[in-house]
Amino acid sequence: METINQTFNRIVELTKANPTSTGGQHSGLCPARNDRSPSLSLTLTEDRILINCHSGCSIDQICNCLRIRKSDLFRRCETDTKTNSNARKKNNNVQLNAEEKIVFYSSKHKKRVTEISRYTYQKVDGSDAFFVIRTEPKDFRPMTPDGKLSLEGVERVPYRLPELLQGIEDTKPILLLEGEKDADRVAEMDFIATTFVGGTGKWRDEYLEYFRGADIVLVPDNDHPGIKGM
Repeated sequence: METINQTFNRIVELTKANPTSTGGQHSGLCPARNDRSPSLSLTLTEDRILINCHSGCSIDQICNCLRIRKSDLFRRCETDTKTNSNARKKNNNVQLNAEEKIVFYSSKHKKRVTEISRYTYQKVDGSDAFFVIRTEPKDFRPMTPDGKLSLEGVERVPYRLPELLQGIEDTKPILLLEGEKDADRVAEMDFIATTFVGGTGKWRDEYLEYFRGADIVLVPDNDHPGIKGM
């Protein structure tokens, strides 16, 4: 039986993945689509292998093409109960359900909520900076590439950063919206769109360096918090 490290190394080999940063993160070719450039992110954490296709392929499709089971993505629980317990604490109680979706306790809803969307924030070089998890009922949490529900010590960047920088270089208008879902919808209409984690009122001065020379169009939600926050 393979260890989780052996499984990860096999996936790296099958997807022709290369390291993109520290922390065990790799970028490779998604086996569920005819990739010509890497769209698959792989990260080995203490207790699991995180897989994310930026083109939208499901974990089931990817595992089927790799001929592995979803359970192969997790460290065998019988190895060390204490180690696994510490890993869960370190990951801020993040858990995966049977569909491989993130589940966490929401203080807003006073119950556990389940991931319905995952938005990937990328660095200038295209590697993953962090994710934003959207849940049902509606709530949001940031998540680092190694599975922690926190942005402590993580570089903050605007959403869709590589497209944003290319848009500025091409002197295209940059639409600044309030959320990732809206930014993605606008991008599907061939506009350059971005937002930042947390939306209204969460602007940080460190974002300014990415907008230098940009022709920015503010697109707030049609409500008082949106207009005031922009």
